Amino acid sequence: MTYEFDSQSKMISKIALTIPNQAEMTLIEVADLTPLIENSTYSISDEELEVAKTDKLPDGIYDENQTFGYEVASEKQTDTKEAN
Repeated sequence: MTYEFDSQSKMISKIALTIPNQAEMTLIEVADLTPLIENSTYSISDEELEVAKTDKLPDGIYDENQTFGYEVASEKQTDTKEAN
């Protein structure tokens, strides 16, 4: 699972189911689960969100260009196996 969040609202803006491609050290998106956010019956109140909005990471913890072992594949992957 990978996700993106909006830095202003602190809300998740995208969720995706991914699998690793160990040969290329990339993540391949299998399914975009973002519609589940919009269709959810759960909502976060402003009071609940306030804690996240004021949360700050110490400097140097995460570099926005830091690689965590895998990178998201830049384009859709295709099956390269040949039929026997």
